[in-house]
Amino acid sequence: WTFTPPTALGDVEFTCAVDYNGVPYTYRRAITVTGREPSINEDPIDNIEVNTGQNITVTCAADGDPAPTQDNLVLRNLRTGEDRQPSGMAPNGDTLRATFTITSVTSEEEGQYVCIVQTIAGLSTSERASIDVKDQPFPKVPPRAIETG
Repeated sequence: WTFTPPTALGDVEFTCAVDYNGVPYTYRRAITVTGREPSINEDPIDNIEVNTGQNITVTCAADGDPAPTQDNLVLRNLRTGEDRQPSGMAPNGDTLRATFTITSVTSEEEGQYVCIVQTIAGLSTSERASIDVKDQPFPKVPPRAIETG
C-alpha cells in the first residue's frame, strides 16, 4: 500500500481495501490534518547597497506547523519574478533561518525582494527589501600628469 501525505489542512478521508480469501474488506477513516499557518518572523534587511561584482547575503526566517523546509522558502525579485533557493539554512525547532547569497551582483539583481514561505498550512510574505546596485566609478580617460616636479 502507499500513503500520500495530505496537501491541505482539514478533514481527509482514507480508505484501505483488501481482498482476503475472496472476501473484500474495506476500512474508511477520517482524520483531521492540523497545523499553524507559516509566518515570516525575521524580515530581510532593507536598503542594501552593493557595488557591481560584489557578493551579498540576504537572510530571513520563517516558522509554522509543519515547520518550513528549504523547499518552502524562497527569495523573490519582484521586478523579474525570479525565485532564489536558500544557499544556507539553520533550522531551530519549527523555525527555519535561511540565507540567500547573490554572487557577482549585476544590475539585473537590483530591485525589491520579498521572502515567501508556503506550506500545506498556508502562505506568508515578508516586508519588502530593496537592493540598490551601484556601478563603480570608472574614469573616461586615463589620468595624466599636468606638471612634474
